[in-house]
Amino acid sequence: MKKSCILFFCLLLLLTSAAAASPALPGEKLLMSSSLAESDRPVVSAESSKYDAESGRYTLRGKVRIQIGTRLITTDYAQISRTSDRIWTQGHTRLQDGELLFDGDALYMDLAKDTAWFFGRRCGLDRPGLAIHADTLSYAWDDQLAVFGGHVLYLEDGREKAADHLEYDLEHERIR
Repeated sequence: MKKSCILFFCLLLLLTSAAAASPALPGEKLLMSSSLAESDRPVVSAESSKYDAESGRYTLRGKVRIQIGTRLITTDYAQISRTSDRIWTQGHTRLQDGELLFDGDALYMDLAKDTAWFFGRRCGLDRPGLAIHADTLSYAWDDQLAVFGGHVLYLEDGREKAADHLEYDLEHERIR
């Protein structure tokens, strides 16, 4: 009887921990901290995913898609922190926000600060009539500001400019 009780308790513990550590299903809205509005909670899909309850981190691999409101991230690999509302990606990362298309080799996004930072060999912003590429790029969607650093090349409607640093006002469609 004692062995049966211990076995039952171990089985119950195993089932409870497996449920807590189950990965997000494709198209599932992730549980995040309460500071995010419902519309800003990521909806994800990937070839594989897992959730680490101890770290509060989701890991997604292969054809990763992360939808956050109107923004869509596609990448090869991502980690999403449930407790800090942050996203890290690696492997050809793209962020689409309306007609704006940002890309880089890696991304760090802070959902609470409404900002994404791109890193890699070359980062860029493209939209009809505009292309800006640089070593680094940050995008603050609430402020409608993109900041480029290092070897910046700006092309817009036949104009071009090279610089070490460039700030582009997306709302007014001009260099600051």
